[in-house]
Amino acid sequence: MTTQGLLLYLSILLGFLFIHPNVHGQSEDYFGARQSQDTVVYVKKFSGQGYVGVILKDDSKEIVLRTESLGKITIPKNVIESIEPVDIKTVRIADGALITEDFAPRYFLTGSAHSQKKQSGVINWNPLGMELFYGVTDNFDVGLGTTWFGIPLVLNTKYSFGISENVEAAIGTRVYTGSWASINTGAVFPYGCITFGNTHTHLTLNGGFLTAYGPQSENALAWIFGMAGKAQITPKVDAVFEVLSVPLISGFDPVYFIMPGLRFHNEAEKAFQIGFAGIASGDEVVPFPVPVIQFMRTF
Repeated sequence: MTTQGLLLYLSILLGFLFIHPNVHGQSEDYFGARQSQDTVVYVKKFSGQGYVGVILKDDSKEIVLRTESLGKITIPKNVIESIEPVDIKTVRIADGALITEDFAPRYFLTGSAHSQKKQSGVINWNPLGMELFYGVTDNFDVGLGTTWFGIPLVLNTKYSFGISENVEAAIGTRVYTGSWASINTGAVFPYGCITFGNTHTHLTLNGGFLTAYGPQSENALAWIFGMAGKAQITPKVDAVFEVLSVPLISGFDPVYFIMPGLRFHNEAEKAFQIGFAGIASGDEVVPFPVPVIQFMRTF
């Protein structure tokens, strides 16, 4: 693939982030409250079917909901499993299942400026290893990652803060260590990122510098920059892409790690994503022979 072709491909992906199709699995996927004081709720039946709307009537026998496209519906109390308020900005519903954006802060290798919810966590595991992230507060996350061999061991911290309604920024640090194989060898990666958009659809720009430490490191320094994004295709499917610069080597063209992929939400607490990675330099692109697969769970 030529450089022009690569740029065209990335332009299509970027355009998709901001002009994504209005596709819905069911008519009640989204609900817009008519008044600011309206409380939007999710009513789940024992059958598994669910509805999002505003409660118009609630007595001992039944609940009457106003939904976005189904209008008023009446649900007997004896078939209702649960009723919970929801933030419509961070909630999706499809096939009667409530799909939250617990995984929104994560891409494949990096994360957005959005933070995990307080006292909630995500585990991301794949054939090579695993990562976990936990929201200590609404603005501060901690994470831990490693391969199945325990090398390297990575500690990640991130502090997020809002700039405007749809713009959020974060600063953080990743600390890498050789763990049991070489505890005195590793690297430190302080970074910053800024995210444009909401939890459903967003674009992130990030950058930082990697400093190696250890007996043979000679304090090597490398700048790394990246861009990543997520866009909803349907209530159950997101497009995810990521581009990272690889540390430059004198005498060679810049090297970029590229990974477009898809994320599938089967349940509120689970997601599965698959990416097709490649490395680009100059007018050459070398694809990875196997796709990257990740399984995501909440805890």
